[in-house]
Amino acid sequence: MPLNAPIISKPSISQAPSSLGNSASDAGQEAGYHRMAVLHTVVQHSELGPPTPMLPPPPPPINLLAFLQPHPAFQSQTWSSPATHDDAAPHASHPASLLIMKLTTLSVLALSASAINARFVEKHETDQVVLTSDSGEDATKYLIELSPGETRLVTEEDKWDLKRQNINFMDITETESLGSYNIHTSKKRVFPEAPVHQTTLEPLLKTLSKTNMRKHLEKFTSFYTRYYKSSYGAQSSTWLLDTVTEMVGAAGADKHGAHVKHFPHSWGQNSVIATIPGQSDKTVVIGAHQDSINLFLPAFLPAPGADDDGSGTVTILEALRVLLTDEAVVNGNATNTIEFHWYSAEEGGLLGSQAIFSSYEKEGRDVRAMLQQDMTGYVQKTLDAGEPESVGVITDFVDPALTEFIKTVVTEYCDIPYVETKCGYACSDHASASKAGYPSAFVIESDFKYSDDKIHTQDDKIEYLSFDHMLQHARLTLGLVYELAFAEL
Repeated sequence: MPLNAPIISKPSISQAPSSLGNSASDAGQEAGYHRMAVLHTVVQHSELGPPTPMLPPPPPPINLLAFLQPHPAFQSQTWSSPATHDDAAPHASHPASLLIMKLTTLSVLALSASAINARFVEKHETDQVVLTSDSGEDATKYLIELSPGETRLVTEEDKWDLKRQNINFMDITETESLGSYNIHTSKKRVFPEAPVHQTTLEPLLKTLSKTNMRKHLEKFTSFYTRYYKSSYGAQSSTWLLDTVTEMVGAAGADKHGAHVKHFPHSWGQNSVIATIPGQSDKTVVIGAHQDSINLFLPAFLPAPGADDDGSGTVTILEALRVLLTDEAVVNGNATNTIEFHWYSAEEGGLLGSQAIFSSYEKEGRDVRAMLQQDMTGYVQKTLDAGEPESVGVITDFVDPALTEFIKTVVTEYCDIPYVETKCGYACSDHASASKAGYPSAFVIESDFKYSDDKIHTQDDKIEYLSFDHMLQHARLTLGLVYELAFAEL
């Protein structure tokens, strides 16, 4: 998902007052233990699949404001400020000292984040895990790419720090060869000049349902988190697989070769791929990412991910449902093969999509077009700025010809205009397809500067989204995939 979330600063332990008396120090230490007790939570965790039935309910969300409230040990204390004048009261109450102590307590929690992350997601661990601050920092290094050819070795906590700074990257540790074959890049792809299937599409577009999208998004955001290394992320992926499989079966498309599968990953949350065969192996891909993240403590705090990218996930899910009501598509009579992808671990550096397109590239798969829908529901900042509601069409690091055709699809099938915008290198999963040599494009909910700033927090909730706007993205998705499915590409 594009990085546009607020940066969370971490106060330093060095800010703690050094002139407090013993009783104050004892009280501060006790308060620190009180705050850190929240983290001494025993959970059942497995990277390799859903938790056992013994899994306790998820821990309650941490209210950071509550962390800044005085602990009972502080309430009877009066802190002294060093006298700066001879007539200053020797024991004057100093509210600033109280605030410093509160921030110091919070800093202990923040500084232990990397250790907690490392302990919580220890590889292949299926035993009980005690979340404490003394488990040590994960020294594993990951190779990331920040721009074409610019690489760096980092720890996992370094990755999260980069995302907090709104710096995009691809984690290429296991996919260094992606793009090395480049068997498709020398072939210039030609796309239709304009849409031509209005007669068929108009009645289909009318059956797209905001109610369905809301129902699916309510379920999808009910998982405590969809963090890709968590058992909840594995559970949400299984729910998605089952939902898509049921949808394909209900349409009868499975009788004509359509199928749904997990694309397995080592971290536990698998990607989901739905394939509807056509008359050729030329493939049109529609994608979104299924994982979510809370950048303060990715492995521990809730991450509903309603907009990022629950909105894109249910947008393309609804487009697939309606597409499967078309008899020609269901019977396998489309000119090209159609695939819908829901990628795992986009937040970890486009890991799931890189794995898929690396596999496709090695297999010689002929992907003729790929569209990513990442964040499709937030419009409030656009409206507050006095700008018209619109579809954001990304113009950097995308295929120009495909992007131009997408603009014509928005104009033809959406009730709102498009606006050109940019998001930088590796800002979503289309970058993986592009690196593999496949024409790719990306659309987002608005001009990038007006996109949702609640992402990557526990406030990325349904209540801030517009299902009317998501419906426009569903219209775009359905229009594009149908036009390209029957085009000579």
